[in-house]
Amino acid sequence: MARVGFYKSSLNNISQDAVSVIVCSKNEQENLKTLVPLLLQQTHHNFEIILINDASIDDTLEVIEHFQDLDARVKKVDVVNNESFGEIKNTHLL
Repeated sequence: MARVGFYKSSLNNISQDAVSVIVCSKNEQENLKTLVPLLLQQTHHNFEIILINDASIDDTLEVIEHFQDLDARVKKVDVVNNESFGEIKNTHLL
């Protein structure tokens, strides 16, 4: 019978590698008001939040811009024409 070993790392050894959190949103103004503050409270400090507004018709873009003004880790991508995700990635994220 094979043995499998598990290793639990110490909290002191957790690296601070850069992390990108990408949130695609279409008409999600209320959910973003709840989600983004929670993301900003994370203990891992080396991260960015990329908020993608996917041609929303509500105030999603304004909410994204509000958080972008509050914290430099928040980045905005505004999709106006319902582009495909591949186009968004190639145009804005690379």
